[in-house]
Amino acid sequence: MNQAYRFTVDADGPLGALEPIAYPIDLSDLKGGLVRTEGSLYKLTKAVEGLAQ
Repeated sequence: MNQAYRFTVDADGPLGALEPIAYPIDLSDLKGGLVRTEGSLYKLTKAVEGLAQ
């Protein structure tokens, strides 16, 4: 299964258009990684999930 994606950020800044930047991301690189259940990002995720209910 192909899990490689390319994200392009195209935005306008305070002084006009910015040059688009492309980021290749392969999600298979994250397979087997640790799932963190601490820290501010985890707490933020849980807070948003609570608001969604």
